[in-house]
This record gives sequence, structure tokens and C-alpha cells, in this order.
Amino acid sequence: MKISIFLLFLLPLFLAGSEFKSGRVTKVQNLQSQDPVERRGAFRALLDNPQTAAQSAKYLNDHDPQIRYAAYNYLCSQNGKLHHLKQALTDNSAQIRMFSLRRLKEYTSQPEVMKLIEKLAVEDPDNSIRQYAVELTWPFNRENKLLRDDSSWDYEVVSVKNFTIPDTRWLFTTDTGKNGHRKNYYKTDFNDKNWKPIKVGHWETQGWPDFDGIAWYRIRFDMPEKIESNAVELHFESVDESAWVWLNGIYIGKHDIGPEGWNVPFRLDVTREIKWGAENILTVRVLDRANAGGIWKPINVDILK
Repeated sequence: MKISIFLLFLLPLFLAGSEFKSGRVTKVQNLQSQDPVERRGAFRALLDNPQTAAQSAKYLNDHDPQIRYAAYNYLCSQNGKLHHLKQALTDNSAQIRMFSLRRLKEYTSQPEVMKLIEKLAVEDPDNSIRQYAVELTWPFNRENKLLRDDSSWDYEVVSVKNFTIPDTRWLFTTDTGKNGHRKNYYKTDFNDKNWKPIKVGHWETQGWPDFDGIAWYRIRFDMPEKIESNAVELHFESVDESAWVWLNGIYIGKHDIGPEGWNVPFRLDVTREIKWGAENILTVRVLDRANAGGIWKPINVDILK
């Protein structure tokens, strides 16, 4: 009699458990649904159950980017996180690639990871991802403020003297390894004797007809004796497409607004870095993603007061 009462006591718990399991199975089966909301709910149920969560790897190629995102988010919290983060960099969803980049920040000391991030910095179609990848791999950062944009300067800015840097003295090299900055291409004592001569104009017309990617320019130019002035600026009439600039080994700033920057003029202040009455060394790193590339319009030195 006592045994029967005990069994009667357990029966409701058994039935409740069976119903729960049955309900979970039904919900997980909703992954076969055509309704994206039902499928996403079913996938959450799959992840919530330790017995089925291991199946999440099968959904890394799912047609729904939200399910792929949830799968990566779960798997990257488990063992083998780095493997899945690398895989996520190739996903066609910008959200997932950015998710991976943000978590790969802790692995940037690994050369293999840095190589993958550098590739995204150049090739990713999403501008925000390219910019973030550059931030993770790029050691040079500077906010360059022009005199005309200085809120403390309350006077009209006028040009005292302006001259164009000669275009016949440029030296040029491609950077297929995307690591010229680590080879000190920008330093004043760098030996550039093996670089090729080039003039202002697209590099495709000067011996590099099908090259897209990163290339470097260096030039030496003389400055006159000091002229009374308040600022000196470099005025780039156009670089196709993006540019990073050093003067006398010092990083000045960048022009990097994506492919649309190919014909947009820009200016950089070099008041502190310019050497009056002496030789100056200008180094420009150029990224061209497609079509023509290079410093294709003149660079002017603008002395302002």
C-alpha cells in the first residue's frame, strides 16, 4: 500500500518531465520551420539545453545570419574559441565579422591572427570593419588639426607662400606583404636605393599596370629659409584612394574615407615637423583597392599666416 502511494506521488513528476521533454523536442524541431522567428526561437532552445547545444556547430553555415551569429557567440565561449573566431572572419555577414574582430583583439600578439586582420583592413567590403581592423593592427594614430579649424585662432588665415613639391624625385615600391611600416619605410635613415623612380600620376601608367593594394612613395625636397608664418600645411590635391603620411620620420595623419576618397583633396598640418632651410623627407603610404591608384595630383606646401 505504501509503495502504491509512493508511486502515485511520483507519477505527476514523471508526467511533467515527459511533457517538458516533449515540448523541448517540439520546439527544437521548429528549426525546420520556414518562419524565421520560429527557427530563431528553436535555436535558442537548442543552445539552452546542454544535451543539444553541441549541435550548434552544424549551424555555422545556416542561411539565417542571426542563427549563425548565435552559434558563433555560443561556440566562442567554449573551448576552441580561436578556431571559430578565425572562421567567423570569412562569414558574409558584416555583423559576424565585426563580432569576430572585437574578440580577436586579445590575440593580436599572434602573427597568424595579425595577418588575417591586416587582410580585412585592406579587403573587407564594409568600411567600418576596415577601419576597426586598421585600429587593431596600426601603431600610428594622430589627430591632425589645421589652423583654420582651431577654435582658439580668431584671425583670417591667408597664404604667404605656396609651392609644389617637384614630381620628378619620387621613389616608389609596392608592399604586397602590407608590412612596410614594420620595415621602417617611413624613417629618415631608411635605405630606399632599390625603390623605383615614379612621377605624380597613376602608377598603372608607369610600370605597374595591374597592381591593386598598398604602395609607398618617398621624396626629398628643400624648404626655403624660415618665413614668418603661423602654420605650414601639406595640400594633397588627390591620392587614389587612401593615404597615410610621414614627414621627416614623424607620422602626420591620414586620408582614409574609403574608395570614394580617390579624388578628394585634403590637408595636413606640418608646422612642428617641417625643417626650414633644409632637406625634408616626405613618405606616403597609399592604398588602392581597385582601378587606378597612386598620388595622381600634385602636393603643395602652403605657408600660412
